[in-house]
Amino acid sequence: MSFRSSLLAFAILHSAFVSQAAPPPELTVLRQQYDKAVTERVTAVFDASQIHALSRGSSSNNGYITAASTADTNPHGFLIVDSTITSNAPAGTFSLGRPWRGWSDGYTEGGVVHNSRGQVTIRDTALPDAIRVAQPWADMAPNVWTDGRFFEYWNTGPGATINDNRPQLSPEQALEATPAGYLAGTDGWNPAG
Repeated sequence: MSFRSSLLAFAILHSAFVSQAAPPPELTVLRQQYDKAVTERVTAVFDASQIHALSRGSSSNNGYITAASTADTNPHGFLIVDSTITSNAPAGTFSLGRPWRGWSDGYTEGGVVHNSRGQVTIRDTALPDAIRVAQPWADMAPNVWTDGRFFEYWNTGPGATINDNRPQLSPEQALEATPAGYLAGTDGWNPAG
C-alpha cells in the first residue's frame, strides 16, 4: 500500500492569470492537481475569480471555502480578491474557512516551536447567502477559529456583514493585501510583469 498526499482543486475562473488585463469572453475551467505537495507552505491568490461552493445536501453544514494551513512564519496564505463566491447550498450552511494545523509540521528554531496557522483574506468579494453571517469562520478541533489569521475587507452580498466574529483589515493593511503584495515573496516576484 502506498500513501500519497495530494490536493485536487477545480475552479471556474474568469481569468487563469493573476491581474490579467481582460478576462476571456467565456469562462475558463482551470484544473490543477498537486501530487506529494506540501500545501502548508502555499501562498495562493484568487483574483477576479468565480468560486462555486457545492452543496453536500446538508441543512446545517455544507463545508468550508478554505482550510488554510499556512506556516506561522509566512505572513501570506490565501487571498481571494475582486471575486464572486456562489453556492447552491441553503442559506447559512457554509463557512469561509477553518484553521487547519499540520500536526507534525512543528519545528524548533531559536527555542521557539513554529507551526502552521491558517491565513486567509477575503476582500472586495461578493458572498452568497450560503455563508454563515454571524460566525463565518469555523473551529477545527482542537483549534478554535481565532487560532487562524482570518480577515475580510469590503465584501458585499447577503453573506457579508461586519461583526466581532469577522475581523476586518484596516485601510493600511488593505494596501498590502493585494495580489502583488501576497506573491512578491522575499525575491520581489511580480507575476503581472
